[in-house]
Amino acid sequence: MAVWWVVFFRLPYMEVAKWLSKNTRQNSPNNLIVLVMALSDLKSLVEWKELCVRYRYDITRFSIEALGMTPTWQQELLFRSIARDGSRTSVASGHGTGKSRSAGVVALWHLLFHEDSITLFTAPSITQLREIVWKEISICLNLLRTHNLGWLADYVAIFAEKIYIKGYDKSWHVIAKTASKHKPESIAGQHGDNYLLWGDEGSGIDDKIYDVALGALSHKDNRCVLTSQPTRNAGFFYETHHRLSHFNGGAWTALTFNGEQSPIVSDEMLLEMLEKYGIRDDAGYMIRVRGLFPDLSNEFLVTRTQLDECYVGDSLLTGQHD
Repeated sequence: MAVWWVVFFRLPYMEVAKWLSKNTRQNSPNNLIVLVMALSDLKSLVEWKELCVRYRYDITRFSIEALGMTPTWQQELLFRSIARDGSRTSVASGHGTGKSRSAGVVALWHLLFHEDSITLFTAPSITQLREIVWKEISICLNLLRTHNLGWLADYVAIFAEKIYIKGYDKSWHVIAKTASKHKPESIAGQHGDNYLLWGDEGSGIDDKIYDVALGALSHKDNRCVLTSQPTRNAGFFYETHHRLSHFNGGAWTALTFNGEQSPIVSDEMLLEMLEKYGIRDDAGYMIRVRGLFPDLSNEFLVTRTQLDECYVGDSLLTGQHD
């Protein structure tokens, strides 16, 4: 009895052609039927262009209509800030407020609706990106696949440290990349008109790495997002919430996600954390629940907040001295 082998493809035409060229010449059965349903080039689809108009500046709508999500008011604030061309957004957050899920949503949004886009995720460790950020992107891709725009998911290929639009793996992708403070230049090399840099656990990223990574934001529409628990009162992430924030005349929209105000943080978790740390003003509770930079008054004679409160106007020493 003859055995017939059937191979079904749903890939861009060029990828199908490469597979056929290789496998019909070597180690392939004689009785081979290849059913090809090649994907059209995404850029050529009128439907895709219409979706770009609908979603390119509305991440909240994308999360609701395409992923079936109900974003929290905090996530909506984040989405609105990121959607602006050239945005700089920094989020100090307590635990469990949805910032990691937001990363998954934004990664897909930027990939799908910004032609030839590059999204770079970085963090203090590559494990952080693989186990948390990539997991959330995978969840969001599965949500996309099971809702109204499921056909878009067929255009996305996902691997351990790279996600790309099929047919454009070199030029239209999301990548995970880290660097050490001793070799910060290893994170360099990414740039483009539609470039998004996302620093996860940004408080732990060394300033030397920020110097290199932010240097790639050379086009006017490039975006940058930093998210983190506010674990230390120093460094670039800290400054985006103080000296470099919009409030102080800087470029950064600084958002604080307080777990006490989040609809997805349970009362049981809040009570457990309060029992653990004793008071709401404890440094651990401020960082992990309220999303606030701690004063650490038990470690310093004068805290940053106290110094800021002391400064109420111009210096008394306005003259010059010989």
